[in-house]
Amino acid sequence: MRASKSKNVVGVVMLLGLFFPASVSASSLFLSPMLDGFVQRYVEPTETWSQIRTGAGNSALVETKADCQALAQEFGWRAMGRCVFKFDTSGIADDAVIVSAQLHLYVEAHNNEFGALGGNESLNIVFATTGSDSELVPDDYAYTNFGTTVLGSLDFYETIDGVYNTIEIDPSAISKTGITTFGGRVQVDTINAEPLGVWANNGLRYMVKTTEAGAAFAPYLELEIAPNAPLAPTGLLVNGSQNPVAVDSPNPSFSAIH
Repeated sequence: MRASKSKNVVGVVMLLGLFFPASVSASSLFLSPMLDGFVQRYVEPTETWSQIRTGAGNSALVETKADCQALAQEFGWRAMGRCVFKFDTSGIADDAVIVSAQLHLYVEAHNNEFGALGGNESLNIVFATTGSDSELVPDDYAYTNFGTTVLGSLDFYETIDGVYNTIEIDPSAISKTGITTFGGRVQVDTINAEPLGVWANNGLRYMVKTTEAGAAFAPYLELEIAPNAPLAPTGLLVNGSQNPVAVDSPNPSFSAIH
């Protein structure tokens, strides 16, 4: 776990000249993966799109880089790789509010040899399921283990090689009770859209550094977290009347509406 930094977020609600300040301390939490790598199906280049996408995995690799890819050669599909990034987020308080989430990936290289793919060149981050939290196995490749709901994505044309690239993640995707596991899929895999006319050693790839490459390149998850503060009032009762414009009483009775 990396160091945290704090900042203050202050909100103010005014009703009938009365101020209800709510000061919430928000902090940035940095988490390194407990497990990252990629699983793939790599075969002789004779398979159909359906076979390479839905067939059984035959390798699971924890190396210095993870290949999220779809690769074709002259006579058929050669390989498909899906990345896995697993974080222990169980230490987040149950009543904490996750304000934002960012996945930072160091992209070694990315390329698209298919040509125009109609905007389907992105790297998608989705939910993923693995059989273990401590190791990857070929069976983890199963396409049913990787979701199709996109939690965040890295646009192909905005991706920069040789630096960290930031992916905004839906904060609701973060588990506060256990492990958060993300999968990385090239978008043509996510949406099941086979590139056409590809039989010439073509591929769509994102080569992402992993923790095996060292701390200077490792993926990390950045969360902005705030404690669960009381809800600010949405209205005010004065002598039983809601939000009156005037009060004809020297000793009014006030009640906040939440």
